[in-house]
Amino acid sequence: KERKKAIKREERKKKEEEDNRMKDDKEEVNNNKKNEKENETLKEKEELKKLEPPKKKKKLSKKEMKKLKMTKATTKRKFSKEEDEPEKNERTLFVSNIPFKGTDTDKGLRRKLKSHFGGGKRVESVRLRDIPISEKGNLYRDIKVRKQMYSIKKEEETEIKAYIVFKTKASIETIMNKLKLETLETPYDLRMFLGNRLQFDRVTGREKEITKDDHLCTVFIGNIPYDATTNELYKALIDHLQCPIENIRLVRDRTTNASKGFAYVRFATKALAALAKQADKRKCPFREKTLHIRRDDRLAAAKLKEKKQAQKAKTKERRKKRQVSTRQKVFADPDQWKQQLRRGPAWQGVQAQPKKKPNKHQKK
Repeated sequence: KERKKAIKREERKKKEEEDNRMKDDKEEVNNNKKNEKENETLKEKEELKKLEPPKKKKKLSKKEMKKLKMTKATTKRKFSKEEDEPEKNERTLFVSNIPFKGTDTDKGLRRKLKSHFGGGKRVESVRLRDIPISEKGNLYRDIKVRKQMYSIKKEEETEIKAYIVFKTKASIETIMNKLKLETLETPYDLRMFLGNRLQFDRVTGREKEITKDDHLCTVFIGNIPYDATTNELYKALIDHLQCPIENIRLVRDRTTNASKGFAYVRFATKALAALAKQADKRKCPFREKTLHIRRDDRLAAAKLKEKKQAQKAKTKERRKKRQVSTRQKVFADPDQWKQQLRRGPAWQGVQAQPKKKPNKHQKK
């Protein structure tokens, strides 16, 4: 009996091996057929393409060519190395209070700025910001319209900003050193540009947060008319205070570029700012109004915000501790309170009261 069983086992194994071989052979045959069909179809397609006449390339319009150029420029900026950015920021200079009329163009103003700061030998590139749109909606430059852009008429004039990149760091240092030696009698040559007084600042040297030096060297000015410019403000303040001013920042709206009626004036030293805060010089006549000169309260406002945020965080922590203590009193198991949350406020030790049905005779 044992011999017969062993013989049957061997026969079964042989049959299984033969069946597996047959399956493998069939699969190979089917795969070969599929590959042959695919190769035939590819050959037919290639032959048909050869017989077809060649397609003519479409000529791009001017607008499409501009789009291609802009996309190439953006891709270069995106894939630029991050290591080069800090070096480039050290060579850049921020310039404000640049005049821009309704008849000017982007390219023409760039050329004028480049020649004003030494030409192509010293300047590498110029980037303009806050450029307006014409009254009809057409652009003065070859860039798409954004939400933050504003419109002006041909007769009007506004103030814009620019980032000027120099080829070396020494050129910026010479400009900043000459600004320190500037006085009312001997102004710097690069200050005046097309009738406006330019304002300079570094990109890397100044921090975004307000420091104590900025707080003590700056002054707040209110009650400014909305049509006023920085040049008019500068002349009025110098006649009233009779001391040099380093920088004037007239606060404007991002979308409309209209002034909000106040400004911040920065002096070179703390002593000059203290003179402006005196009782005799707190009111400055300007047109039909009087300008109010006060101290800069931005640092105090920032501290108040930090205190309020810290108080809110403490209150949240206290509420969490109270909730945990009430859950431990009511429930012995820590996971049982999750089931009770769905039913009602019983986890706080308070039973949910049923709602009373309104009476028919009761008035609404």
